[in-house]
Amino acid sequence: MSENSHSDSRSSAAAQAVAGGSKSRPQPGGHPAGVPWGELTFSVVLVVLGILVLFDGLGQPESKSASGIGAGFFPIIMAVFLLAIAAALVLQALRGVRGEADEAEGDVDTTNTRWLQALMVVGAVLFFATVLESLGYILTNAITFLAVAYAIGARRYVRDGIVSLVLSIVIYIVFTRGLSISLPAGIFEGLF
Repeated sequence: MSENSHSDSRSSAAAQAVAGGSKSRPQPGGHPAGVPWGELTFSVVLVVLGILVLFDGLGQPESKSASGIGAGFFPIIMAVFLLAIAAALVLQALRGVRGEADEAEGDVDTTNTRWLQALMVVGAVLFFATVLESLGYILTNAITFLAVAYAIGARRYVRDGIVSLVLSIVIYIVFTRGLSISLPAGIFEGLF
């Protein structure tokens, strides 16, 4: 290869980098081509969440205060921001652009979605939502914490169990006694 052609290929790569070409599509030898399904799924979930928050904000009662700001004002603002960010993420995913791991995340493989762990976290959140009233906040939160910790790789069961139970009790006491916010006691009714 002559020195001229080598210099031309370097200047072509530099021109592409300056034009932003390296950020808009996956690099050869980097991420595989195609749609990053994990990121697209997450982005679509954010869109659905934004729509739900928007409808909830729009369904709040009208304000009777002089300011005109009612209970739905801030949820509507947050929904608009969430929808804008989620739409941008959907477009990025459809273009095949993948997120890069931050330095603090170490050597995270962004090309491989861990569906089992993601489903475990979703299952833990659904468990929390469905049994909160019957089991109470403390036990439900402790079990949910343990399930999420297990899903992300924690395997010190005794330590994790103690931390989740103590944390759940502290949060329960702070919210019910300190902030006067009612949380379901469940099987611990009258104990705290």
